[in-house]
Amino acid sequence: PSEWNLGDDQLEEEEALISASVTDEQLATLAGTTELASVTFLQLAVDSTHVPLGTIGERLPALEQLKLSGSNMPCIRELGTSLGALRVLWLSRCGLADLDGLGALPQLSELYLAFNEVHDLSPLMGAERLQVLDLEANAVAAPDQVHYLASCDELHSLTLEGNPITDAPEYHDQVVQALPQLRILDDIGLIG
Repeated sequence: PSEWNLGDDQLEEEEALISASVTDEQLATLAGTTELASVTFLQLAVDSTHVPLGTIGERLPALEQLKLSGSNMPCIRELGTSLGALRVLWLSRCGLADLDGLGALPQLSELYLAFNEVHDLSPLMGAERLQVLDLEANAVAAPDQVHYLASCDELHSLTLEGNPITDAPEYHDQVVQALPQLRILDDIGLIG
């Protein structure tokens, strides 16, 4: 009987590996259409350490909004380099710590990263079209991290509430001075 269990475990492992890829059929079900080339919005939760996501952009070339909140994704690089049309990305509660790979998302205008482990904002330096950035409850601690956002000329809404940086004296004034283009900081409108 113990040998049978080994066979069952092996079978389960093989089935898990087969289902590890997101198939076109699954994408069609999630998107509600078989016309994958026309899909502009997709929502799913995956463990990117086991389910490769690098080809989603090739299979969904018109994708503009991708909601992966609640997934397991330690690095944005796991999205691959083919999401050139993506404008809005939700990655809240994903265990995300590394923003490397954002350069592959040239059209990105809204980025929602609440409740992750992000501490380094330097990969955002090239995000020229970024308008909304939600980093609530992350690990941004060093005040100089905000300066990486200065090149985001279109950034008008920033949320840093719940990060260690917000405990720094003069936090609010320093952020506003470093980022004069902001209109909203931590969900509060700025005068000016």
